[in-house]
Amino acid sequence: MRSDRMNAFKVGFSTSTKSRAAQVRTYVPDVVIFFEAFASGAAEMLAHKYLSEFCIGGEWYDCDGSLIRGTIQKAVSEAAS
Repeated sequence: MRSDRMNAFKVGFSTSTKSRAAQVRTYVPDVVIFFEAFASGAAEMLAHKYLSEFCIGGEWYDCDGSLIRGTIQKAVSEAAS
């Protein structure tokens, strides 16, 4: 998910992306779904590890969207192998 107001991305696992986005909107009203990947909890943990230097709190990251997308794709691929 992405928030323009916060200039940040939220990277997290959810079984229902739309429902999760609605929940997040209660405290970050401008959040939108930026990218979805079918992934495991292991992939989420890898993505968080790879993005750790950009973490601004919890599952929120301040970096470029292409880095977010590429990192998630890498984590999904590695977790699946």
